[in-house]
Amino acid sequence: MRASSFIIGFSLILSQIAVSQNLIVNGGFKEGFSKWKNLTVNGAKATFSIDTTDEHKGGKAMSAEISVLGSNSWDAQSIHSGWASEKDQEYTLQFWGKASNAGESVRIVMQKSTFVSYDFEMTTDWEMYEVSFVAQEDSLQLKIHFFEIGSFLSNDFSITRVGENGDKGKLTFVINPIIKHQEMVGFGGSMAWYCDRVTSSAKKDEITNLLFDELGLDILRLKNWYYPKGYPAITSTDEMEVSWFKKHFDASKELYSIAKNINPGIKVLLSSWGPPSALKSNGALEEGTLKKNNDAFMYDEFVQYNVDVLDSIGFEPDWFGIQNEQGFTTSGWTTCEWRPSESVDYPSFITAFNGVYNEIKYRPNKPLLLGGESENIGTAAWNKSLNAFSAFANELKGNEGLFAYGFHLYNYYNSGIKVSNKSLLNMIRDDFEDKPSIMTEFSSTDIDWSSMANVIQTTILESNAIGYVYWQLMWDENATNAIVQVKSDGSYTVTGYYYLLKHFAKYVSEGDIRIELKGSSASVKGTAYLTNKGGNITIILTNNSFLDENIELNLTIGGFTEYTVFQSTEGDYYKKVLVTAIDSIKVPAKSIITINAKYDVNSSSVETENKDNFMVYPNLIQGI
Repeated sequence: MRASSFIIGFSLILSQIAVSQNLIVNGGFKEGFSKWKNLTVNGAKATFSIDTTDEHKGGKAMSAEISVLGSNSWDAQSIHSGWASEKDQEYTLQFWGKASNAGESVRIVMQKSTFVSYDFEMTTDWEMYEVSFVAQEDSLQLKIHFFEIGSFLSNDFSITRVGENGDKGKLTFVINPIIKHQEMVGFGGSMAWYCDRVTSSAKKDEITNLLFDELGLDILRLKNWYYPKGYPAITSTDEMEVSWFKKHFDASKELYSIAKNINPGIKVLLSSWGPPSALKSNGALEEGTLKKNNDAFMYDEFVQYNVDVLDSIGFEPDWFGIQNEQGFTTSGWTTCEWRPSESVDYPSFITAFNGVYNEIKYRPNKPLLLGGESENIGTAAWNKSLNAFSAFANELKGNEGLFAYGFHLYNYYNSGIKVSNKSLLNMIRDDFEDKPSIMTEFSSTDIDWSSMANVIQTTILESNAIGYVYWQLMWDENATNAIVQVKSDGSYTVTGYYYLLKHFAKYVSEGDIRIELKGSSASVKGTAYLTNKGGNITIILTNNSFLDENIELNLTIGGFTEYTVFQSTEGDYYKKVLVTAIDSIKVPAKSIITINAKYDVNSSSVETENKDNFMVYPNLIQGI
């Protein structure tokens, strides 16, 4: 069989919203500020005008120049007179916008007696922004809050009701294994705070088997708890400078051993939140930066600390991050603030990175270094003209010691819907292709389990990340978004997020290749993976529509000798769906489906280009 002829297709036929009514009157500002009211209060200063110089959609746009901020985020705002929302109905908001500086944000608010907001981080080019939401009540107002100084242009505000009938459309997903994307290291999760509850639990074996076997994890991220009391004079692990760190230190070592025994191939990432207080400028674990000695930052001492970490933790991590979230600081836990290049007040992260690499590169079983684990891929907190990820990553380009770029998604997703433009994820893919990237931390109490599936899909598709690490693999009983909740008495609860991650982790492993899967909509996204040994394809479809109608998935299996299908809906997770060679599956709104199929490479049915082997027929869902 010629490899170039191997294309498998499945098509998604759906009712497309072709001609939906825009519920926002004068959303394009053709009638000036008719239906709009502009306000500044509490000392805020802003100039609002209709711009006709920057042509877009007819050449008219709202210009808002914010020169002085007020006391509150809403002190400079534009208010639309209202639109005919219906409570509990799903809508899609779209608008076009740009800002004077990349990374500046506006806040879109839906308000009456209730208040729901969405932040949109903008670029300097016209971009379309979108969010889907469920109206909390009838007759909402659309408001735009300007809470950053800068100039903003916006146009073409539209709100359409999801599910309105228009012309019939067709969305086609086509799998093409010839087009290969990133080679995956897989999916994983972090065990940091509360990890000692697992090792001290009478249910330890049950919990660890659920996590390291049944879940199918490929990556385990552990926190560095090595902070000896009296460091650097004392390097032993008998006591830590914060007493309760000791039990977490011991638990991490035990969890490493358990994970490797259950799954020897699992990759363990050890991440540091910062150096001991003796190496901090403020003499504390929280906040501050690297200490100076004789007006020179203590890089050598920082390097030695990282060597001491690797010498003392009692296990050999596969990957190592010397500083988590380099540009972030808080009084709530250990942090240390760095800059891409040295200044009078802050040390250079690249100097520290190179120092650690040069010290450990000849070490037996040395860990591979992640190039920082930046706190977000948007605006840098210390300089709003910079991107937090790229500011540090640019210094690491072509670095001999760099295994992969690390990044986090905080301040990028909001309420389960991606509201920032895809260009920020595409930046990672396009501007930093010299080394792979891994999303090493993200979770949110605002994002339910099925919406989080779309977050994962979008991240993998748009950034080409080779791995995705969910933050709260386990947490306490109050963490609604934890994969497993563990109480202080050792009892535990498995949540819907467990099964969300299982849909990705169980059948996608290190060495598998993401292959081309064309087609998606705002609600329905898909990825496909080819096993590193060949012979298996895994397809993951996520339907994030709020509508109640089912999608009917008709499988016409040609060339597949075996196939397994799993489906999750609210309260009914990871259910095995029995199908025959030609059968259908009901895929409700807010659901995930994973199809793992073996194919016969000698089958004539898979040698025929553009042969439709999977057909997906939904009722009304959100349009293409």
